[in-house]
Amino acid sequence: MILLLGKQGIHAREWVTPAAALYILHQVLDNLSSDDANSTFSGLNYYILPVVNPDGYEYSHTTDRFWRKNRSANNGSSCMGTDLNRNWNHKWAGPDSWSDPCHMNYRGAQPFSELETQAMSKYLLSKTGEIKGYMSLHSYGQNVLFPWAYSYTRPSDYKDLYDLAYYMAYKIKLENKAIYKFGGAAESYYIASGGSQDWAKAAAKIKYSYTLELRDTGEYMFSLPPSEIMKASKDAFAAFTVLTQKVKN
Repeated sequence: MILLLGKQGIHAREWVTPAAALYILHQVLDNLSSDDANSTFSGLNYYILPVVNPDGYEYSHTTDRFWRKNRSANNGSSCMGTDLNRNWNHKWAGPDSWSDPCHMNYRGAQPFSELETQAMSKYLLSKTGEIKGYMSLHSYGQNVLFPWAYSYTRPSDYKDLYDLAYYMAYKIKLENKAIYKFGGAAESYYIASGGSQDWAKAAAKIKYSYTLELRDTGEYMFSLPPSEIMKASKDAFAAFTVLTQKVKN
């Protein structure tokens, strides 16, 4: 069985997400080094991509702290970048995606127009049937979200997804005293199309596909102070542990 954690830093300004992914990686490696065959994390393969959008991430450090997109050129426009989380080929060009290259939610000229989404989607499709869990880290909002994001329609296995989201939120609250809302992405957060969470479930056939919107709820927004980074990372790890246990069992 394979568990994949992917798509951190897809939005350049969400700095806490690569940190949280690296924290999860560190915790998993520490756990596996104990050689305990019965540990939570044994018996699975993990694919963790800490930064999906390195050019945008770097640009947000050097030039524009709140840059969202990647840094690819757009034909016929002086505006740079595509929103990589509007570029996936499931319900592409639907709600909350824009055809204007200057908009922060620009969806790209066509689905998978970007090298980043091309690479990730090809890899995921090469593992169809093997990957059982997918978690995308974002900020901010403190939400555990699952498909569908493009529509208020609920998937046929809504209850399975809802129940696991509940346990993720419960574990975060139990361990870290943080309140995370949970539910279908469109219903609980906002409607958006062309995202990887929906594509992972619909095209790559990953049943347990989630988005975790990390801390906070609006006080610091994308600019969490250093004192909050470890807290957000522990939230992510708590949810990841629940997903891992589900996949393993």
